[in-house]
Amino acid sequence: FFFLSSDDSAEFNLVNNALLSIFKMDAKGTLGGLFSQILQGEDIVRERAIKFLSTKLKTLPEEVLTKEVEEFILAESKKVLEDVTGEEFVLFMKILSGLKSLQTVSGRQQLVELVAEQADLEQTFNPSDPDCVDRLLQCTRQAVPLFSKNVHSTKFVTYFCEHVLPNLSALTTPVEGLDIQLEVLKLLAEMSSFCGDMEKLESNLKKLFDKLLEYMPLPPEEAENGENAGGEEPKLQFSYVECLLYSFHQLGRKLPDFLTAKLNAEKLKDFKIRLQYFARGLQVYIRQLRLALQGKTGEALKTEENKIKVVALKITNNINVLIKSKEVVSGVDEEEAGEDVAIVVEEESTE
Repeated sequence: FFFLSSDDSAEFNLVNNALLSIFKMDAKGTLGGLFSQILQGEDIVRERAIKFLSTKLKTLPEEVLTKEVEEFILAESKKVLEDVTGEEFVLFMKILSGLKSLQTVSGRQQLVELVAEQADLEQTFNPSDPDCVDRLLQCTRQAVPLFSKNVHSTKFVTYFCEHVLPNLSALTTPVEGLDIQLEVLKLLAEMSSFCGDMEKLESNLKKLFDKLLEYMPLPPEEAENGENAGGEEPKLQFSYVECLLYSFHQLGRKLPDFLTAKLNAEKLKDFKIRLQYFARGLQVYIRQLRLALQGKTGEALKTEENKIKVVALKITNNINVLIKSKEVVSGVDEEEAGEDVAIVVEEESTE
């Protein structure tokens, strides 16, 4: 496999094609050589061998990629995953998720367990370590597409509730310009739909509820003349609330009496006040957005400003549905909407 270190593009492509031919004659032998180079070869050879696998394996016919060969790829990949960079990990997940034997429910479950090991969910979370935070987010992003009604996200959701949410404001990231807190909340919202039975459900639901309250301010105190005594209105962070409210909505289904039976009357009253104040601000913002977008079609909607407004309208409408849902308002005298929401966690923040 010396060819993998060649800088001559014509020679490199020629030998790549030859390697594909050898694959068809002896898949396991060829893979054994490639994985040997990945584990023991020079950096450039390792990089090219991984790239070869990630781009060429999917082109091979089923009679070459037999179940036995796929099992060999999985076993060897596990060895490599003991020491990989973030980029290499993403490539190996691409390789493994493309294998036919791992596209079944049990196969996806294996991949989730593999990602959980890579995320090191048994270790203490260090929010001030950018590499620790980045590894968790990279692993979670790889796990999210694997979750379904049969492949649960419980282990990840539990970890986020117990270790990440309480440290949300302390999170650091090596990625410049990334709203790390919003990124975490988006991932939690996406995973919450597929969470199974959780051991410490009430405790984790409370952590989620407490974090939600942080982003749902109390209304400002009014002076005797009925005007705002404090001057400035609280800032409503709609993107954060959308994610937290959706996650609370999903987990709250598993403990429907959380608000009425698990909170004292004072806490429930406080939540009702915050919810009503936020809902009023939400309605004002929705009206402003609709007015701003009224009559705009085609090219006019493609401007950056209007794209952001369209996303903001989706987010605020989602929140509106969630606020009216019975899981959120049970016990606080709000009208039940009887309506569910298939949330799409958007890329842009609309705070």
